[in-house]
Amino acid sequence: MLLGARLSETAQFDSKTGALVEVEQFKDRSAVSKFRYINRFLHTGEILGLPLMILYFLACLVGTSLPITGTIIWINKINQRRRILT
Repeated sequence: MLLGARLSETAQFDSKTGALVEVEQFKDRSAVSKFRYINRFLHTGEILGLPLMILYFLACLVGTSLPITGTIIWINKINQRRRILT
């Protein structure tokens, strides 16, 4: 297992007989195929489990608070300038 990611094998079966035709292991995939598969787990935070998901959540909270706090600071700055001019 790579950093907790669920690395799977792909099995193909014959639709008529149900016989196993081919099994593709993760280690036998091309580099591009491996990257595309692992990219999903990186995107969702599943690659390191719950600790990374919590870190992603906190990072998103910080990211969404920046425009809000920036707007509040900007409004306060405008109000201070108005008070000085009057």
